[in-house]
Parts: sequence; C-alpha cells; structure tokens
Amino acid sequence: MTTMTVDDVLVVFEGSRRLRRKPGELPARTSAEDIGLAPVWPEPGEAARLRLWIRLRWPTLVLLDPRARSVAAPRPPAGRRALTLPSGVVELPPDPRDPPGYRRIAVDDLSWMDRRDRLRGVRFLAEARAAWPAVGRGVRPALVEDELIGSDQPLRFACTPTDIGYDQLRHLIGRLYATTPGTGTAGPVPTICPRSIRPVRQSAAFRRTA
Repeated sequence: MTTMTVDDVLVVFEGSRRLRRKPGELPARTSAEDIGLAPVWPEPGEAARLRLWIRLRWPTLVLLDPRARSVAAPRPPAGRRALTLPSGVVELPPDPRDPPGYRRIAVDDLSWMDRRDRLRGVRFLAEARAAWPAVGRGVRPALVEDELIGSDQPLRFACTPTDIGYDQLRHLIGRLYATTPGTGTAGPVPTICPRSIRPVRQSAAFRRTA
C-alpha cells in the first residue's frame, strides 16, 4: 500500500514501498536476468494527479522513513541484456553482504513531487534522520515540522516507522490538523529536537489501547 485516506487526509507512504516487481516475477527465480522491477510508484499519470491534489490544497500527509532503506536487485550477467533501473530509483555503492549478481538500489526520495515541495521534504527528512537516534527509542515518536502545527498548511511531512498502525495515524493527524475532529489530540507535545522538528508521542491512554 502506498496511499490511504484517514479522516479526509490523503496519506502517502514514501520510501521502499514504492518499489514494485513486474507481475508474475517471483524472488525465488534463479536467473538474475529474468527478474525485473516494474516502474516505481507513482507512475507519471498518478504522480501528476498527486501534484494537482497538493496544488489544490487538499490535506496531504507524506510519511517518511526515519531509516534510509535499500534493497538488493539483480544485476545483468556479462553479455546479457541490461536491466534498466526504472525512473525514481537510484543505484547505491555495492554492499558486500549482497549475493553475487545483485546490486544495491533505493528509491529517489520524493521524486514525484513538485520541485519546491520536494526541496522542503528532502530538507526535513535530512534533519529528521539526524535527530532520530535521540528520539527513536522506546515509545515510537513521529517527527514533524514544528512551525506548521496549528497552521493552515495542507501539505505536511512526518518521519515515523513504516509499520505505523491506523490508530497511530489518526492520532498523528489529530496533532497535525488541529481542526480535524475525532482524532485524539489529548496529551503534551514535548519539543526536544533542534531546528524545525518536533516529536509527537502517543499519550499514555493511547499506548494502552494501541
């Protein structure tokens, strides 16, 4: 899943979830040249619709992974046809732990966004990943753009673990979009991160029911 709607807010999952395999191709295949990647999500048409949605100022929350994740993808053997990486995917330096015949790839962060929005998101992601080691232990926080809390900015970024649950999302959205009813906004929001980042933690009551 790469998008979902929660309390009238479009939630976009950025990161390795955007990688897709071509239909019918299974990881168990032994011939590296027979395995390929489908176009990375979103494809051009859907990316254009997402950009339009944001330009029209519909509430949109982009969830960013606090850890830079990469995957191993097959490398074409010598003399065989090349496996072209889809647009939106970048090749990284080799990882010695990968099996022979594979290369290390990752999603090009926020490559589907308009330039201005992407620059904002990439800058926030760099700050959030730098701050994550200090706040990412114990109860899971969500790092957000502090100065936008309580504003009417419809596009928000948050850095949180990729396995965040639906109830956790509703709690987070209730923090970011203060006018959204029924999202559980009780509890303090401590500011312990530098610059524009604020951690949003679950309240004690929320933790007991999660």
